[in-house]
Amino acid sequence: MANAYFYSNTALSTTLAGSISAGALSVTVGATTGFPGSLPYVLALDYGASTEELVLVTGVAGTTLTVTRGFGGTSAQSHSLGAVVRHVVNAIDLTDFRTHEAATTDVHGVTGALVGATQTQTLTNKTLTAPTITSPTVTGGGSLAGTFTGTPTFSQNVIFSGAPNFSGTPTFAASSHSGTTSHTGLIQSTQSASTSVAVGALVTADTFDRFRILASGAHEWGPGNAARDTTLYRTAANVLATDDNLRILRALTSDVGLGVRVTGNADDRYLVRGNGAMEWGDGTNPTDTNLYRNAAAELKSDGALYATTLSAWTDYTPTWAGLTAAGTGFSSTGRYCRVGNWVHAIAQLTAGSSPSLGTGTITVTLPVNASATPAGNLGWQGVGRHNGNDGSTFKTLIPQINPSGTTATVYGLRQSDAGWTSPGTAGFVWVLGSNMRVQFSYEV
Repeated sequence: MANAYFYSNTALSTTLAGSISAGALSVTVGATTGFPGSLPYVLALDYGASTEELVLVTGVAGTTLTVTRGFGGTSAQSHSLGAVVRHVVNAIDLTDFRTHEAATTDVHGVTGALVGATQTQTLTNKTLTAPTITSPTVTGGGSLAGTFTGTPTFSQNVIFSGAPNFSGTPTFAASSHSGTTSHTGLIQSTQSASTSVAVGALVTADTFDRFRILASGAHEWGPGNAARDTTLYRTAANVLATDDNLRILRALTSDVGLGVRVTGNADDRYLVRGNGAMEWGDGTNPTDTNLYRNAAAELKSDGALYATTLSAWTDYTPTWAGLTAAGTGFSSTGRYCRVGNWVHAIAQLTAGSSPSLGTGTITVTLPVNASATPAGNLGWQGVGRHNGNDGSTFKTLIPQINPSGTTATVYGLRQSDAGWTSPGTAGFVWVLGSNMRVQFSYEV
């Protein structure tokens, strides 16, 4: 605030150059040597006499002074030529000093309350430039509101509510936030370990974060009342992984749930629709090849389906029964391949020394038991041949498999009437080196 009055330590006493009445508003003095150079200032007329009067000088023209009479509680009265005139400090000045010492508002040129170093006060219309606010205590529903510029640092348990707007590079330590935050630029969290939490979110009353981002970049999700149980993370260069299920929900069965294309492709090379159908294409045109569920337990493609290897062939040792003697040193070999519910098998028995075919019913074990309920409750049969090992004798064999079967019954073709019978009954030769080979396919 501006000075109320001005003072001088070098003002010399002077006298009135003429008498004045009680109502005069100007006085002429002998000299103004050392008087204050700024206005207003206070003079005493008839200084030290019973008729002393204080006047406030508000204007100066040479030695003629414009004054306000009866200042500071004194009375305006007439003064004679030669009355002593002095520049003085008066009671108003001293009272102002004491009043200022006790004042908490409108002091030191400040309009409003003075900010105390330790007082509890409400600050309004203040701009804090580059402040550091450490461990603030805001009680009774109080808050800090306004604009913070520069590089402010907020530490301890700072809570931002409402819709704060942060710009630049603010730094937050151990803070929580509720409401909506609008931010432009980079939000960066620096942690000491890859397992440290960079971002967490929970619903009121939750005991665990429902969502977290770790410093490693891993994302975690949970129910809020228990530890997080679902993850998505980087497992290698350009590879995202999850240890859990990933489910994509679509409104329509025809909606695309997953699509894959190579950079620059106009269309997906591979996609999965909401009904589970898979489609493939060349990336330039719409997909043209599919595989989908056509009915219960049935996959179908509207195009061609080629398989270079459906299942590897596996060796097995079949057991032959019904012969009188396979012969000393006989060999039994077999192989089979299973494709879905179908088994394709080959079995061969080669006679050893001193064999005897006999006339009983001959069977050979299956690598996998046959189905108990095949379509139409029908069995299966295959083809085979008997080699007598005499260079010219080859006979037809027919293996037959019944539902729930564990063996195939091997029949020989009787030459006389083309009937099926035991190979021994049909007169098949069975000597050292003779062999029987059968091949069959059946449902499991």
